Amino acid sequence: MALKTIAAMVDDQKNCLDIIIDTTGNLIVKILTVHGKFIKTIKESFEEEEGVVSVSLNDLSSGNYVANVFKDNSFLSSFHFNKN
Repeated sequence: MALKTIAAMVDDQKNCLDIIIDTTGNLIVKILTVHGKFIKTIKESFEEEEGVVSVSLNDLSSGNYVANVFKDNSFLSSFHFNKN
């Protein structure tokens, strides 16, 4: 199924980045600093058309980051976020 919606938000209470997606398949989230330094990769597989990937931010220092989101190795979107 084709992607219709993708959104992201930082949940300060859970200290995580929630990425909401409405498609099936393999999702890859790559976290980088705003300067391009690679931090980590998260891989999730979705069989239902709606899902949430929660990326823990506990291991990140305070600062600005970028989350690049891929589906089945195709780029979908990029989100900038701030970790307090």
